[in-house]
Amino acid sequence: MVRSTRGSVFSLCRRSRAEPEQFPRYPRLPVTQCEGYEPSSGSGTLDQLPEWAHDLVGRARVGHLGLVDRAGQPRVLPVTYAIWQGAAWTVIDNKPKRAGREPARVGWLRRDPRAAITVDRYADDWSELGWVQLLGQMAVLDGPPSGPGMEVLATRYPQYRVDPPPGPLLRLSIDRAVWWQAAGSQSTKNG
Repeated sequence: MVRSTRGSVFSLCRRSRAEPEQFPRYPRLPVTQCEGYEPSSGSGTLDQLPEWAHDLVGRARVGHLGLVDRAGQPRVLPVTYAIWQGAAWTVIDNKPKRAGREPARVGWLRRDPRAAITVDRYADDWSELGWVQLLGQMAVLDGPPSGPGMEVLATRYPQYRVDPPPGPLLRLSIDRAVWWQAAGSQSTKNG
């Protein structure tokens, strides 16, 4: 709601900035429903993500893998990821690691497969903030990474075709998705 200097009250449609031909800037009051309304937060399945959240997951280049370490402490690591057939896929790549040892995150996931991948949109204008969190069980697929999960990763990140990762491939079976964006946020089309 917007209040003028004379005390009049108007309802400002934020969607009118991006789609002025479809949504009037100041719709007639009372506004009882809005066809452009998308909830700013919620939870459900991957298929139930609102359009802005689906776009964010598809466009973001980096996710943040949340997991529990050997001491039961929370850890968060940046990861590449891709979504395919209702799962989030990531892989252990060729960045420097300790030679001859399994990466710590793989051991932690073998011990406790509960995990989350969070994708976010940051802006200095906090009205544009948003995030999506994918929660579920992470499977460690031993052996050289191959198959459709690796293919979608290599399509999204061409570096993997040039420098194939040693693996293992990791598959997050998504049990639940949680999302939030600032109340005045525009869709990811603008951010």
